[in-house]
Amino acid sequence: MTATIDAGMTEADRALRNAALLTAEHDRKQATYEAEVEYSETVAKLRERYYHDLAEANRARLARITPAHRAYNRAVVAAERSN
Repeated sequence: MTATIDAGMTEADRALRNAALLTAEHDRKQATYEAEVEYSETVAKLRERYYHDLAEANRARLARITPAHRAYNRAVVAAERSN
């Protein structure tokens, strides 16, 4: 929507219009700020959860593969000793 300037506006009308525009600008700025803060908090929480889940998955992976690696290492040592 394009604002138009009416040459027939009085100073009082201009003052009311300008006050309304400043109020609208302030409201937009406040809403944008609040949305950005909320977005940042959400991203931080998601990132924290992601890294927690990633660490948990890595612990589970290690718990599953460590016994197999140890068994392999024991088998290699036993095979070398038997020669």
